[in-house]
Amino acid sequence: MKIIGIIAEFNPFHRGHAFLINHAKNVLKADCVIVAMSGNFVQRGEPAVLDKFERTRMALACGADLIFELPVEFATASAREFASAGVALLEKTGIVDGLLFGTEGISAPKALLPAARGLLSEDTAYQEALREGLRSGASFPKAREAALRASGIPEAALLSSPNNILAAEYLRAILEQGASLTPCCLPRQGDGYHADSPSGSPFASATALRRMILSGEPAESLLPYVPESLFPLYESLLSERNLSATGPDSLSGMLTARLLSLSAAGADLCDFWDVSPEIAGRLSRSAERLLSWNERVESLWTKQYTRSRISRALLHILLNIRREAAEQKKATGYISYLRLLGFSPAGRSLLPALKDQASCPIVTKAADHRELLSADIYASNLYYGLKTGLVPQCRNEYQRQIVC
Repeated sequence: MKIIGIIAEFNPFHRGHAFLINHAKNVLKADCVIVAMSGNFVQRGEPAVLDKFERTRMALACGADLIFELPVEFATASAREFASAGVALLEKTGIVDGLLFGTEGISAPKALLPAARGLLSEDTAYQEALREGLRSGASFPKAREAALRASGIPEAALLSSPNNILAAEYLRAILEQGASLTPCCLPRQGDGYHADSPSGSPFASATALRRMILSGEPAESLLPYVPESLFPLYESLLSERNLSATGPDSLSGMLTARLLSLSAAGADLCDFWDVSPEIAGRLSRSAERLLSWNERVESLWTKQYTRSRISRALLHILLNIRREAAEQKKATGYISYLRLLGFSPAGRSLLPALKDQASCPIVTKAADHRELLSADIYASNLYYGLKTGLVPQCRNEYQRQIVC
């Protein structure tokens, strides 16, 4: 069998995601598609607009066969750590042959290989140029692009978009880990990554769809941009009118309480992943300010730090994701378990081979692995806690079942 892997957030699932899965099956001739998917919090440092089980259900309805959850530490990390964990997860299944990812205007992975090799080697010229760029006030993405050019890699210009940055990081991770995944890519269709409203193309950006969902727009406005088979599910979800509970500002009160508690205890905020001394100092001085999540991000923003980086730092404080624990997981290969969220009939047939060839345990019941999944369970229960009182009989992580 030929098995293709995809690393994704599906936040939310739209026509472009279905197009990617269809490409894997109809063009690359994959017998099955395995997805490493973010859980209830995502790489932008925010809650997902739909929970991981609903997004799993959508992906399975559109052709995916097995969905595994990326551990929360790496689902909410930088592009490098996100990509490294996704590659490690697919490799540790022992059965995935290739990795398919989206790009901006690039139809062959080899175009990004020089940049990926530069990111892997980080030679002296690169490191010096990166430090100089950061000292001059450039954001990390801009400083990194300039550093790659300084080390003789003109292809660095391709890293001007988030999709191409992730693509290069996937390639870097494959090289670094010696993974047996053949890379394949598919250029983005329709609207640009950052487009905040649909242009009329059926391929709207996830950014635009998140804005529409969180602003309470009716289901009819969203339906042109999602697969037809998902219309009933989207109509049902949007009719609940509780989705505003999953916007980043829904975390504001929790974050303020957390910062006040840590401040009273004299905690060092640098103990949390992605929190630099500069961010920690400014947060400590403003802990008593009653700000929304987005207001706090803006209060911390500088040219050196992207808003996503700041949001990730805040989220790691809220979710108690400690630097030392995350670094230990990195040092031991990122992935120590495969948390199964859902499977199709074809995916079910893969489970015996998966159990035989996977290089780490397969987790199908959260309650049986409380210690192993402690970070994921804490994060998900906090996420579902946002909906308490809004959703009848809101269930915690232990009460959720594998989607099939």
